[in-house]
Amino acid sequence: MLIFKNNQKLKKKSSSNKLSSSILKLANPNRKIVYQYKADKISLVAEYSSLRHAESVTGLSRKYIVKCINSQKLTYNNFWFSFIKL
Repeated sequence: MLIFKNNQKLKKKSSSNKLSSSILKLANPNRKIVYQYKADKISLVAEYSSLRHAESVTGLSRKYIVKCINSQKLTYNNFWFSFIKL
């Protein structure tokens, strides 16, 4: 679909652009898988495809999750996050 604005042709974004952007996010080489464990560091609770995915599911900010991973501290509700599968 074409839209005209000030005598210029503008293309309207289609749904295929959204699909291609989501594929690009999954193909990002800087993306890290995040693992969520119980406090015992043995029981795997969840595996997230990225920090953004972990943020959206858990409600914790990415900065907070990374801070917990780097300091190796437990988060609230006694969960532990890691970039490495144990």
